[in-house]
Amino acid sequence: ATDNVIELTVAHLQTLPDATCRLLGCAASRGHTCELALLAQASATDPSALGPLLQPALDAGVIVLHEDHLRFAHDRITESLQTLYSSTQRQSWHARLGQLLAAQADRLPQQLIAAVNLLNLGGDQLAPEWRARLPELNRQAAAAAQRNNAFDLAATFYAKAASLGAADAWTQHHADTLALHLDWAQAAFHAGQYPQA
Repeated sequence: ATDNVIELTVAHLQTLPDATCRLLGCAASRGHTCELALLAQASATDPSALGPLLQPALDAGVIVLHEDHLRFAHDRITESLQTLYSSTQRQSWHARLGQLLAAQADRLPQQLIAAVNLLNLGGDQLAPEWRARLPELNRQAAAAAQRNNAFDLAATFYAKAASLGAADAWTQHHADTLALHLDWAQAAFHAGQYPQA
């Protein structure tokens, strides 16, 4: 039944203008909601052009516009939009959105977790300088999640940071690598992931 709903939603989305659908695909890469200013930056769209481009989606009941963000009318819409574009395109959107949010993380620390999650999804589309920063960003996101008692999420970010570390991390950066694994074990323990702890 879920596949049928997604097929019907995809068919409905394909009736929208290509530029609108592409903009929605970018927004869906952010999640169920997307800030309009972020969408304009990520899609390289003039902010004044967003309204006319999004109007067909609004008229079709696909999105709801709020003052500073859009919200998809249903979760299946975001899932359907993701099926319309290649993994390379989705990774590109994730990377761009993650970079933009990470740039705001100094002013808005709550953006860090969302930014790092998107950067992790950016895959091969991340620029080398962002790939180099990703282990430390995952560690920072893990610490932020742990401070908020989101231990499952913290353990996930610590695991990602460990997996992205240099092959010689234990010999070249022993103290930092040990600290990372101890933090990971603590988060895993508090999350009830005893085999990982």
